[in-house]
Amino acid sequence: SAAATVTDTSAPEPPAPAATTEAKKQTSEEKKAAKAAAKAAAKAAAKAAKRAAKEEKKRAKEEKKRRKKEAAAAAAAAAEAKAKEDADAAAAAEAARKRKEEEDAAAAAAAAAPAAQAG
Repeated sequence: SAAATVTDTSAPEPPAPAATTEAKKQTSEEKKAAKAAAKAAAKAAAKAAKRAAKEEKKRAKEEKKRRKKEAAAAAAAAAEAKAKEDADAAAAAEAARKRKEEEDAAAAAAAAAPAAQAG
């Protein structure tokens, strides 16, 4: 085995340093490329997330707008119903007042009749 080792050392070695440098350079390039790819992916992901957030914000705004519109419509309907109720109540009160006036007048007339007869 010692002889084999001697033969190995005496054998002309391939230009290893150059090859190693080349390999190192390649791995360095690959690393750079991978880093760049990762950076690009991260950038794209960030962009997508930003877009999604924007869309969500827009959707939320529209939803809020729609809810506001619906609430306003409901409030308007309620106000209308209340106004109608109030108007009906007022009409009923007015009718009751008229009827009372007429009853009072009739009662006064009834009270006046015997007095007039007596007179």
